Amino acid sequence: MRTLPDYTYDNFTEPVRVGRVVNNMDRSGNTVPFIPKHQYGVSINWQFLILPPSVDI
Repeated sequence: MRTLPDYTYDNFTEPVRVGRVVNNMDRSGNTVPFIPKHQYGVSINWQFLILPPSVDI
């Protein structure tokens, strides 16, 4: 199994809201979150067709 290096932030701050107050949090030295190279997804579409009633003249 191949291991990925633990990259860290050299200098990074981000605004974080706590209640009504926004503070800049220092993330310097923290590791970068893992982001996968591949992502899989599944979806299903369903269409239900309603026909109008036929009219006899």
